[in-house]
This record gives sequence, C-alpha cells and structure tokens, in this order.
Amino acid sequence: MANAPSTKKNFPAVDLNWYPIFPAKKMNAEARRPLTQFFDSPPEETSMTFAYGETAKKRGRPTLDDSTLTGRRDRLVWLLSVVWGDIGWELSKSKKREELYRALSPLAEHNGRDIVAIFLRSTAIHANNKEVRKLRKELGNAVDFMHSAYQQQEASRRLFQQAEAAIKMHRVDNAQTEFNLDPNLDETVRAAIVSVYEKRKTDLLKIESSYAESCVSQASLRNELEEKESAFAQSELLDYIDRAKYARNPLGLANAMAGLPDLGWSQSHSRCSKIRYIGWPTLWFSEFETIRHIWENREISPGLSLTELFRQEVTKMPTKILCHYEPKARKIWMPNQLRTRLADNFRLLRLAIEETLYAKMHPGQVPFVITSRFEKNMDKQRTASEDLLIAHERLE
Repeated sequence: MANAPSTKKNFPAVDLNWYPIFPAKKMNAEARRPLTQFFDSPPEETSMTFAYGETAKKRGRPTLDDSTLTGRRDRLVWLLSVVWGDIGWELSKSKKREELYRALSPLAEHNGRDIVAIFLRSTAIHANNKEVRKLRKELGNAVDFMHSAYQQQEASRRLFQQAEAAIKMHRVDNAQTEFNLDPNLDETVRAAIVSVYEKRKTDLLKIESSYAESCVSQASLRNELEEKESAFAQSELLDYIDRAKYARNPLGLANAMAGLPDLGWSQSHSRCSKIRYIGWPTLWFSEFETIRHIWENREISPGLSLTELFRQEVTKMPTKILCHYEPKARKIWMPNQLRTRLADNFRLLRLAIEETLYAKMHPGQVPFVITSRFEKNMDKQRTASEDLLIAHERLE
C-alpha cells in the first residue's frame, strides 16, 4: 500500500539573526541589531518591566521633576506673599538660624506651614548634601529591611498558628502529658507536634524581635534625616539671603527654597527661574510694593502728612490696567484690583499708618509694618457700624 501523503506542513527554520528591511526607510545599524540579543541579555539602555508597575531604575542620582519643583515654588510664592509684611524685613536681614526662626515664626500657625516646616525646625547640627544623600540611602535600606522583616513575621505567625491549632486539636482536659495532648496519640506523632510547635514559637519570637528592632532603627534614622535635612536647608537659605545680587522677595526666595533639601539653593534657583510664575507679582506683594514706594517718596511732598500723601497717591492710581493672558497673548483692560483694595478700605489703611507712626523703628521697616497691620485690619471681624465707617472713607 502506498504511503499516504503527509498532511504535516514543513515550516522554515527561524533564523534569529534575521532582521526586517524596509525599503521606504533606511534603518541605521543600531536599529538593525540581531534579534538574538533580546533572547540572551537585554542591552543596558533598554528599560525592562519586571512586574506590574515596576520598571528598572534610571541611571544617575534621583532628582526632583519640574512639576514637583514648580508646585513647591508656586505654593511658597503665595505663602510668602501673603505674610510678607510680617516676615519680609527680618527674613531679608537674617544671618543666623535664630534670626531665621524668628523671621519665619508667623508661619508656624499658618494653614500652609507644611511647605516651610523644614525651615521652622530648630536644630543645632550642621549637615551638607552628601550627608543627607547618604542618610537617605541608609533609611531606604532600613525601610526595605523593615518591610522584609514584617513579611517574615507574618509568614512565621501563620506557621505558628498552624502548630497551635494542631496542639488544640489533640488537647485533652486533665491529660498528664505535655500541653495536655491526647495520651492515646502515637508518641512519635505527639513528639513531632510538640517539637514543631516549640520551634515555630522560638522562630516567631526571634523574628518579632528583629522586626521591632528594625522599626526602632528606621524611626531613629528618619528623625536623624529630618534634622539633617532641616540643618542643610536652613544653611542653604541663609547663604542665599547673604548673596546681595539675588532678589530678596517672595519669588526669589521661593525659587531658592523650592528644591531644598533635595537640591542646593543655586540649582533650585536656576531651574525655577526658567519656569515662569504667571501670577507674579501677586496682589499682596504689589500692595506692599505700592506702600513702600509711597513711603520712600514721602520727601517729595513735605507739606502733606503721611496719611494725606497715601490718600493722594491711592487716588491717582489707575482704575483699570492692561492684563496679558496666555497662551494667546491677549491684552485686556481689567479693573485694577489693587486700587480697589486700597481705595475701598482706605480707613483700614489709614489706621495702620497712624498705628505705625507711633512706634519707633528703622525707616526701612515701616512699609512692612504698615502692610502687616493693614492685612490684620482687613482680617478682623467687623460690626455693621464699622462697615459704615469704612464706606464713609472710601476713595473714589
């Protein structure tokens, strides 16, 4: 009988050194590497996925991404601007940590204090960025060890619970055996149950002790790291303030502070300066700058009292300003919010000016104090009669 024709298809052997050639596009040598390398070992520059959501770490020292840095910077600009009258004078003059703490103390009770907590932490130690990076690595290793110890503890606890369940299963009340195990149970089995139970109990106690020590270790390292980060950040901020060529205003300070302690102030300032803060200058800082400008030009009108000089200058402010809107770069005339704020509440500004003039202080501090007291007057709860008095002194 003739052999029946075979229905099995013969596929050509696969050549792993084959690579596709696209006539419409030249492929360089790098793109046309043999496929065999992917079956042996991946190239170093290839990013591999090891598990869900887990990828190979990138080379180089980890750093802050621009979005995180910008978010920190923008929060700092807002916070420093809002309290500039309270902190601006002393902060710009700070040379020592004690002076820095005193300057920033008004922020301690503010809602946004978390962003400046590192600058408010009192510490007497000194640290540099290398020490901070080294301690962060040690803390990371300690946290990994703690998590590993916890997993071992849970696995050991489950094994011990199994042994404990076996003891309870074979326990007989008033039995004259170890753990009251059933005396009718085979002696070999009974000895094995006791042996495993004792071993697992010992292992669990040892692992629990190791886990407890790892928790204490990582907590100690975390506290040490927080203190060194604070010391480094505060030293960097004081160094920035000491550099006369840099602006000591909310934006300049925020640019320098945003990256601390992950970056030095110079790198933070350099990167943040390239990222535009759209709302600059803020309404609160513009308010301070207006008060400062009027105060510094008080000698131009010697015949006017300071209160009347402010009344005159606020009245002269334009009622509308030309605003620029991104990204279409449109220009729109909008009401001048700063003039509205000062003119509508001129009574509160007048009271702040009069309160300031009674105190003795450095002339340069006066606009800061006027701004601070004006803001406090604005935040106070008012009665209906006080609202009427404010409306009565409103400037047109």
